Amino acid sequence: MVLDPEEKKIVQSDFQSWLEVQDRRKELTAENKEIVENSARILNVKNNMVTKLFKVLQKKQEDGDDELEDLYELVGEVGA
Repeated sequence: MVLDPEEKKIVQSDFQSWLEVQDRRKELTAENKEIVENSARILNVKNNMVTKLFKVLQKKQEDGDDELEDLYELVGEVGA
């Protein structure tokens, strides 16, 4: 494969952009972790419980679906 100088320049620029996105991703991951830890501390639960809670709340907010009710119905059907 032989790239002309303009194509090479574009790929190099894309690589730099990709690196920037990776850095922002790390920052967002760290910020997200802090948010979850804060709520977990307040609610006195583990981090993964807060993540599940936030996902259910997000789905309810976006779709109007109450996934928790659906899960409770399934638990009732299966029985425990």
